[in-house]
Amino acid sequence: MSQHKPIKPDPSDDGPNDYLKWIIATLVVLAVLGTLFTSTAFAQTPTPTPTAAATPTPTAIGDPPGFTTPTSTPVPTLTPTPTPTLPPLCGAGCFNPTLHSIDAAASQWVVVNKLRPLNPITYKPKLDRTFNLAVPAADAFRKLRAAVTAAKMGTLCLNSGYRSYKTQASTYANALKLYGKKTADALAALPGHSEHQTGLAADVSTTALGCRIGSFGSSKASAWVEKNAHTYGFIVRYPKNLQSITGYQYEPWHLRFVGVELATQMNKTKVLTLEQFWQLPAAPNYKN
Repeated sequence: MSQHKPIKPDPSDDGPNDYLKWIIATLVVLAVLGTLFTSTAFAQTPTPTPTAAATPTPTAIGDPPGFTTPTSTPVPTLTPTPTPTLPPLCGAGCFNPTLHSIDAAASQWVVVNKLRPLNPITYKPKLDRTFNLAVPAADAFRKLRAAVTAAKMGTLCLNSGYRSYKTQASTYANALKLYGKKTADALAALPGHSEHQTGLAADVSTTALGCRIGSFGSSKASAWVEKNAHTYGFIVRYPKNLQSITGYQYEPWHLRFVGVELATQMNKTKVLTLEQFWQLPAAPNYKN
C-alpha cells in the first residue's frame, strides 16, 4: 500500500495572491503572540522603588583662631508704666475758683469797686427779715455775733448794712458837700459802685461803744474780728495802707461777706484784697 505524503501548497496553484495572504496571516499570528509575551513579562517584573540618598552628616569645623562666638544680648523685660490716677478737680479742703462769679451782682464773690459797677446798676438783693443784709450775709453775721459774745469781746452790732441805689446817692452827695470830691471819693462810693448795695457789706461795732464805728478799730473786739472773721466767711474789705488798690482808707469796721471758702483761702494765702486775689486792676479812682 502506498503511503501518502502531505501535499505542500504549490504557490503556483492558487496564484500569488493566496500565497501572500498565507504569509501575512502567519506574521499577524506571530505579532500577537509576541505582544502577549512582552506584556506578561513586564507585568511580572516589579518596578524598583527609588531609594533616597542619605544626607551626609556634616563634619564640625573648628572656629578659626581669634574667633569668638557672639553671645546673644538678652532682651530686657519692660515693666508697664501704671496709668496715673488723676486727682479730682477739687476735693475736700480744695479751693475751687470757679464756684461763684465775680461779675454777677447776686454772687457772694462779686467784686464791686470804682472801676467795676454793679450790673444792673440798681441791683437789689433779697434781704433778711431781722438784719438789713442779704440772706447769706445775715446768716453768717449771726454766727459771727455769737462767737464775739462767746469770746467775751462784747456784743456785736450792725451799724449799717444794705443801702439802695437811691440811699447811696444821698450818702455820697452828703460826703461831697461836707468834704469835697477828693475826700468824698475816699470815704463814700458812688451809687452803683458800693458794696453796701449788694447787701453783703456790714459796718459793725459793739454795744459797749454805742455801736459807733469810729472807735471800733482800737477795740479788742476789732482785733478779734480781724483775726477770726474768715472762719465765718467775712474779710476786712479795706485794709491798712492799701487805698491805692481798693480806693478807700482803712475801715476796720467794714466787713464783707464772701463765704467761708474764699475768706479762708485769702487768710491762708495772706492776700488782703479782692483785687489782688483775683488779679484785677487796682481801683484807686473812678474812670472820669
